[in-house]
Amino acid sequence: MFRELYVVRDPELIVEKLKGTGKGIYLNSGDEDEREGYTKFRKLGIPHKFYPYRKTFELLGTTWDFAVLDLTRQFVPNDIARVVETVRAGGKIVFITPEIEEWVNTKFKFHRVMVPLPFSLEDVEHNFMKRFVETLRRHENVYVQEGDELVGHSIESGTVKKFKPPKERPYSFCATEDQLKALKKLVSWFDSENQRFVLIADRGRGKSAVLGIFTAWLLKRKEVSRVIVTSPTESGIQVFFQFLHKTLDRLGIKHKVRKSGNFIFEVCGSKFFVRYHPPLDVGNRQRDLLIVDEASSIPTPELRRLNRGKVIFSTTVHGYEGHGRGFTLKFLRSLSDYTSFEMSEPIRYLPGDPIEKWLYDAFLLDVELDTPREQEYETIDRRKLINDEEKLRKYFSIYIWAHYKTDPNDIMISLDAPGKILRRFGDYGVLEASFEGGLSQDQIQALYESKDAVGNLIPDIMLKHYGVREFAEKKGARIVRIAVHPDYQGMGFGTKLVNSFVDEFSNLDWIGVSFGAEADLVRFWGNLGFKPVFLSPTKNSVSGEYSLIMVKPAKSTLEEVVSQLAESFARRFTGALPDTYRDMDPDTVREILVSLGIKKPLDLSSQDLHRLKRFLDGNLTYESIDDLAREVALAYFSLFHGLLKRKEEEVLIAKVLQCKTWDELVRELGRNDTYWILEVKDTLKKVISLIVK
Repeated sequence: MFRELYVVRDPELIVEKLKGTGKGIYLNSGDEDEREGYTKFRKLGIPHKFYPYRKTFELLGTTWDFAVLDLTRQFVPNDIARVVETVRAGGKIVFITPEIEEWVNTKFKFHRVMVPLPFSLEDVEHNFMKRFVETLRRHENVYVQEGDELVGHSIESGTVKKFKPPKERPYSFCATEDQLKALKKLVSWFDSENQRFVLIADRGRGKSAVLGIFTAWLLKRKEVSRVIVTSPTESGIQVFFQFLHKTLDRLGIKHKVRKSGNFIFEVCGSKFFVRYHPPLDVGNRQRDLLIVDEASSIPTPELRRLNRGKVIFSTTVHGYEGHGRGFTLKFLRSLSDYTSFEMSEPIRYLPGDPIEKWLYDAFLLDVELDTPREQEYETIDRRKLINDEEKLRKYFSIYIWAHYKTDPNDIMISLDAPGKILRRFGDYGVLEASFEGGLSQDQIQALYESKDAVGNLIPDIMLKHYGVREFAEKKGARIVRIAVHPDYQGMGFGTKLVNSFVDEFSNLDWIGVSFGAEADLVRFWGNLGFKPVFLSPTKNSVSGEYSLIMVKPAKSTLEEVVSQLAESFARRFTGALPDTYRDMDPDTVREILVSLGIKKPLDLSSQDLHRLKRFLDGNLTYESIDDLAREVALAYFSLFHGLLKRKEEEVLIAKVLQCKTWDELVRELGRNDTYWILEVKDTLKKVISLIVK
């Protein structure tokens, strides 16, 4: 049977439909102001388990007969998507809401995180909810309360052939034909010389479960003993661990399950371990197999670092966790050889389930890319956009497929948050920005004293880290996202889009951007005239990158301020390279240094010149002139960058500016220490000959 969705303001309407259904869950925010609604539901006498929305991650991989969501005061798209997916075939999903007309204009608690100064909650728009309600009315097996009745269209499921797994282990543990095929492919792959396996599936297809079964089988056959699993979040790997544990039990293998709080982080036996590490912590850890779950939510550079030895990359195609075609178009295309399998059969409910169709439509999980046709810079009116389904899908399809992480929450924020600016360059590129700054003195003081400021990211950083008030006082815009159709990247469309945006908002005082520092992106923004002014001292736990802020004065009034900030940042950045940013990719360091564009003349004494000459003649070691080497290298990137080969510049950064040991160079770049000693010496000789006349 297909699932059913009920949208009601009075839960008594669906009591008979839920009674005797089986085990279910009830969700609200868990806040005091929602207790009355929950108390009313409990009096209906329907057995259930309560979950607050903040714990929906714990529901991943679980299956329920019904789910009741109180959506009167809170509405978070990602939470709703997670819960709906957990309901089995024939199950019931219930949304408790106010009157539909009232619900559409409700100020939800989630809206509060969208409102930056100087805006208020009254400035929030309700475009997302208007479209959301329309999707409820146009899909089958969705019933909306109108008056005292439920109105909707039914569709009956056809006869489905029941899956009978084979008796042979481990295939007997599979729940669908798709899982069986995937497991057979995995077993065959592991015995081959191919090092990489790519497993692709929509949400709810059982890919994490089949990986847990497969890993248990490898342990049973003693083909591996050290397995590392990684995922952007620890919660995202729990289904894998649950099925690993369950399968090991069924295979009679003794093991222990180790937890941190509610999350499993290791399953181990007397001669094996399967351990979770965040992507940044995997590094060069010894392993026989690495499993990368939700690979499309991990930036391509980090995936490349993980690609060593036997690796399984598992990823969602259409998912509420956020995904990007960067995995398909950039990372997979860079692999020379790999085995792949795509799963399509739902594991909890039937193929063609109308509630899944509604879910994918409501949260744009099913958008696909079209071949671009139009090439015109265009202003996007959000109110009109939600009434033009084709245009809306085209707009967000580029975000979703080109950006490494865009989820339903992001879409609601884009459509509803005050101060948002949406633009597009035909069908080739899209851009989203937020107005920042333009604050009163009282608001600036409130921002300075705040710990978790909403919006105003650049004014907040400039105020707290530099004591600079101009970005908070003067009006600016921060480009939050820019995405170009994946098939047309590198052709200048992104540059045209940003230049058009800068021209349109020339009345502002400044325009800025914040992003995970990656060489290509730094180069892109640097070429557009944006200057680096701040780099976070710690890496983002998910992307594994340092967050970089680059700004460009839109008016001459801020040119001197930006120039001073860039000089201050240059001192902080270069001074921190041997410590805080020692692990930063040298190519990214190079692009930051180049984009600063600060001319730093070299001031050497006669004694300094004497030491350098002795080094050039082979009479002094590198360690004898390392202080001078640093000054020489910085002068090179200030005045002569580009005259050396790219690899020579990266070695100069890694050894001279980041102060890596010879052993670290060998470990990270290969070769041997003698090779790098000679390479650094030869490179320095070239630089010194350029600079010291």
